[in-house]
Amino acid sequence: MMTFSECHLRALPVCAPFYPALLAAATVIFADGAAAQMQLDETCVEVEGSETSCAHAVACIGDDLLLVGQAIGWDQGLLQGEMSSGTTCTGVWSNIENVANFTCEDGMTGIVTYSFKDPDTNVAVGAGQTIVGLPINAWSGADLAAYIAQTTGARELTCGAHSVTLN
Repeated sequence: MMTFSECHLRALPVCAPFYPALLAAATVIFADGAAAQMQLDETCVEVEGSETSCAHAVACIGDDLLLVGQAIGWDQGLLQGEMSSGTTCTGVWSNIENVANFTCEDGMTGIVTYSFKDPDTNVAVGAGQTIVGLPINAWSGADLAAYIAQTTGARELTCGAHSVTLN
């Protein structure tokens, strides 16, 4: 029997034309009902060439959803994360295909195509959408906080109504 992640990775070439969408290492802390604040997981560490390597990942979905989690592996691997709504999500990613896909407990599914990799921070940047058409912007890499600081001058991402602080 094929695992969920194996099934997703094998289905990518077939599914990609039908729903182009993203990824996710962080912990969500709810400051109040209106906003979520993110803090990167200090135990998520990149280990070059290792199947247990961990990279921080964040995705803004639609106007007000945030997906935070971890990309585990090297060149390809598993995604695990949580939406700002509290829903758990899992998926797979591949540097070979430049894609990541996920499915959440509430049924949300999406695919992201990564089109840029910053040489200074090793952060991949991508975009896509969910199967219901919500846009996704995603960032993943070991030095995510440095990339955001370098590109915006701040230590935060704005995802719709949420400002997300990266520590």
